[in-house]
Amino acid sequence: MVVYAMDHSKTGLRYPSGACLQQLTATYGDAVTIVIDACQARLSRSRLKECLARGHMVLLTGSKFFSGPPLSGALLFPARLAERFQTIDRSASGLADYTSQYDWPASCAAFRSALPARSNNGQLLRWAAAIAEMQRYFAVPELYRTIALRETAAVMARTIRQHPNLEMLPSEPCPAAGDDRDEFATPTIFSFGVKRNRKLLSMGQARALYHALNEDVASVLRVSGIDAELAAVPCHIGQPVACSSGAGGPFGALRVSVDARMIAEQWAVRESANSGVRPQSIHKRIKAVLDKIQLLTDNLERIEQQFGESA
Repeated sequence: MVVYAMDHSKTGLRYPSGACLQQLTATYGDAVTIVIDACQARLSRSRLKECLARGHMVLLTGSKFFSGPPLSGALLFPARLAERFQTIDRSASGLADYTSQYDWPASCAAFRSALPARSNNGQLLRWAAAIAEMQRYFAVPELYRTIALRETAAVMARTIRQHPNLEMLPSEPCPAAGDDRDEFATPTIFSFGVKRNRKLLSMGQARALYHALNEDVASVLRVSGIDAELAAVPCHIGQPVACSSGAGGPFGALRVSVDARMIAEQWAVRESANSGVRPQSIHKRIKAVLDKIQLLTDNLERIEQQFGESA
């Protein structure tokens, strides 16, 4: 039996709980295999080691938190399963269409021999770029990373709450055994619904707004002055996610998050001779995103005409 556990969803949730997973392992032993989806990579290295020590497989990506290229993913095996894997000498039917010898460790020689010797240069280059982002992040001292993640997250949460047209979704703190020193002991993804006339935008409306955020829409909105400057700024945030409103029918939630590049840039500025006020720069960046969302919402009809699903 395989149990799939989400360590961090697109909206920052984790389920099942760690206690539930431990109970499953205690009850069923080797009859259950637990796969942790940590593709957001919003977990500390100590917690990653803990997952592997408990015999769980872990899915990771170099994108998401680390902000590397998309499609840079990996599956980490715990030692016990890695040893068993070395005895496998055949692959599942059709697996060769998706993977090759070079996607698997050299220790799995027998299994590798059942797969084609086909290189994937694109995958290699994506991982090289993702690893560079990881190295840049982990070059920042751990204490600074922990403090910067918390301070930046606090700025984001506070700025969202200052916009009455936004309704923030609940988030969960990291269940890191009560260790408040863990880098991810505080939420780093903030999801929110956008209101217009006291009603949350639908998924289709949220998608149109998301696409407009990334574009210069000053001419579309026919605005001038400060509004034109704001409308021209490209703002890249998380794609909308369908969420239940609890009142019949889903709405589209947008997301902003703290990522590794953000923290590394703050550290680089701090170390440079021309250091600035970092929290203020983060505040300005997030405020620009949320102010543009307000501007787009105020002109939703034009945005839907230009960027809606029927456009």
